[in-house]
Amino acid sequence: MGLKSNRVSKPSLHSFTGSSVLVFNQATTLCATSIHRTNGGREQPLEVRKEKTSVNTFWGVRADMIRNWSAWALLPPIYSVFTAAGLWLVYFVAIMNGQMAHLGTQHRRRNGSLYPPYISIAGNFPPASCIFSEVMNLAAFVGFFIALLRYLQLKRTSVKPWLNFVSLAAFTVGCFGMTLIGNFQVLNELEIHNVGTLMTFGLGILFCWIQSYITMSVNLRGEGRRIAILRYLLSGTVTVSLIVYQALMMLGHHVNAAQGQWALVMFFLMFLGTFAVEFRHSSFDIVCTEISGRSETYTDVFESELDQQ
Repeated sequence: MGLKSNRVSKPSLHSFTGSSVLVFNQATTLCATSIHRTNGGREQPLEVRKEKTSVNTFWGVRADMIRNWSAWALLPPIYSVFTAAGLWLVYFVAIMNGQMAHLGTQHRRRNGSLYPPYISIAGNFPPASCIFSEVMNLAAFVGFFIALLRYLQLKRTSVKPWLNFVSLAAFTVGCFGMTLIGNFQVLNELEIHNVGTLMTFGLGILFCWIQSYITMSVNLRGEGRRIAILRYLLSGTVTVSLIVYQALMMLGHHVNAAQGQWALVMFFLMFLGTFAVEFRHSSFDIVCTEISGRSETYTDVFESELDQQ
């Protein structure tokens, strides 16, 4: 929601004959008009008028700056929100069909009891498995697209080209792992499903750490250092969540391990959502060129037809 600041700072006036001086700060705009009259070769101020105009802000950001942001900034947060919503939909469908335990329970699978609430278990049985496959396939495609845009954005910066390429390659393979997770259910194709899990989590975490380093070193528009701190924190959280998840699973604490897995995925999606910060400064276009070197326009074709007649 828009916030208005009533804070006013003193304007600094400059003597310009018949001119207006604008003094800007973050919250307000001050306008001072100075009118002078020449009397005996000297200029004397006749009237000084001050006006205060409020500037709408949103979380400390001016509204006119938000209007100048690229629409591509919406892609990462929309991706994160909708992917998370899709996974939680799978969870609730599995719960409503009585196929697994709740995340908040200590129930274990014994003598026909419910399965632990792992994400893969939630997406194992129909109808939740159908939704799960669709969510993972779309997440893999759009996630690869975001990584590709990030690669193109960094291509002309000071980042090392090989590091930028490794980041893209790692996340591309991780996205392919998402499709394996979604299309090969854990209780039907355990080996393939686990390979996809290893690719997604392992290479996804590598992507997080590389991007955090790149963000700090490139420092786009002077914002990189601040956002890099957040990304380093999220990368560390994702890494710790993976370690805790694996440790609890090996100890047999499956419900707690499932909670760690859900936390891992949510923090990872939050990391991807932070690319909105850099995407708001970039515009991406698709350019099509003729291999022959000469592009034929509609006018050229029309004139050629007239010549033939």
